Amino acid sequence: MKGVFSILKKGVNRQTASIALWALLVATLVWLPGGSPLSPEESRLLQRIEAAWESLLALRSETGVPHSETDDPHRSGMIGVEWSPITTTSGSLASKQLSVRPGWAVIFRRWFAREGLGPGDRITILSSGSFPGLAVSSLAAAESLGLDVTLVISLGSSTWGANIPSMTISDILYFLRTRGFVRTRAAACTIGGAGEMGRDLPPEGLSALEEAARRDVIPLIIAEDLEEMIERKAAVSLPEGTRLVVQIGGSHADLGSDPSVLDLPPGFLRPSPGLKAGNGVVSKALERGITVLHVLNIPELARSAGLEGRYSLPWARPPWRFLVAATSGMIVLSLFRRWELE
Repeated sequence: MKGVFSILKKGVNRQTASIALWALLVATLVWLPGGSPLSPEESRLLQRIEAAWESLLALRSETGVPHSETDDPHRSGMIGVEWSPITTTSGSLASKQLSVRPGWAVIFRRWFAREGLGPGDRITILSSGSFPGLAVSSLAAAESLGLDVTLVISLGSSTWGANIPSMTISDILYFLRTRGFVRTRAAACTIGGAGEMGRDLPPEGLSALEEAARRDVIPLIIAEDLEEMIERKAAVSLPEGTRLVVQIGGSHADLGSDPSVLDLPPGFLRPSPGLKAGNGVVSKALERGITVLHVLNIPELARSAGLEGRYSLPWARPPWRFLVAATSGMIVLSLFRRWELE
């Protein structure tokens, strides 16, 4: 900048000085870092998730599980099919595609750190098979901070989630654990679906999910009705000392049967007397004074986290820098009839 002002003092023509200033602006806008650069730990976490996705994609190829580039443009290997015998409900393909972006792992890590969580702190991750990418991202983020994780999963999945019988959420977690991408084994699982007992699934779907639990040797929670399932799941999911519950996908026992739970916004839910959170495990956590990270309504949560749109990473250089640079150049050129360096 000092050099530019010295040029002006020497009387070099206005056109040359303007072009020099414009070039300086362009360089500044292009090379100035984004608003939230990655730390070394975050970079390693992001690389781990990207490598995990590549491994899952290779697994699908090796085992003959079809993969659609159209359905899974981020090449995560996490997007399932529209329907299968283990499909519990209808889901949004767009939301599933949004949920597998690797940047979620960094977002989860930052959320955990902002909660003051560190090595040895206890959290619980409750996840259905509907969003396996978010389950893996949150788990990897927690492990990167040294958190003590209680993982409880529901095996069923909505459309486009982990709803391929040979690649349920338990299969995905097992594979990634054997490859060293995550370490935590699920403490327990449920079938999922209605009552989390698969009452809305065909017999072949129910059998497939029971077999998936056996493959990974995960204790299967069984109950007579939803109320008992909530109690049993809460007993496993809320051990003493739990500081945060991450609820992903909205399994039946997690949310309960009270429709008031549907009004809960995505994001952090703080325990408060006036908060209506239904009658599920989420409600029980809040009643015990435990904060809940409610991971549902993925598009809205992504907007608040800065993960929407083409430029989906909050630390990426936003396109407005280049637009401002180009616009400023056009303005400079429009001020003069002709311009040339002298």
